[in-house]
Amino acid sequence: MKQWPNLLAVLGLIIIVIASIRGRRILSITTISGYLAGFILGMVLNTDGIDPGGGRTNNAWIIWGSVFIISVVIGFLLERKFNNK
Repeated sequence: MKQWPNLLAVLGLIIIVIASIRGRRILSITTISGYLAGFILGMVLNTDGIDPGGGRTNNAWIIWGSVFIISVVIGFLLERKFNNK
């Protein structure tokens, strides 16, 4: 998954630009925080393994992506909660 960091960065940039245009400050902050926290947690908690075919595997990209997506969802929910008041 060599293209994974670029995919997450582009997705994050698109979310940040749209959130900034629409004035969604919390979503922008949680997107940036989720990207950085996901990377850090992915590098700290990753495990290396070998698949049945003999290839090397690593789960850092799963951790990174999961933390990033969860933080974006949390940011979206917080925006909805605070903008409805």
